[in-house]
Amino acid sequence: MNISRSGYYKWLKTKDVLNRYEINRRDLEELIRDIHKRKPRYGYHRINAIIRRETGWIVSNNLVHKV
Repeated sequence: MNISRSGYYKWLKTKDVLNRYEINRRDLEELIRDIHKRKPRYGYHRINAIIRRETGWIVSNNLVHKV
């Protein structure tokens, strides 16, 4: 597979910069860890309910389970 020179240098310049998706995922992970420390018995369904209630973020149960 051939990659253009300009594409390679663009990737090289931005490879250490987090995009919006990665930033949101990192913030969600911190939030889930905080909730899990407070309520270690809660599973991903209840953690998702707490996230929706406290922050208003709408995330799927699957995403909470993966993170």
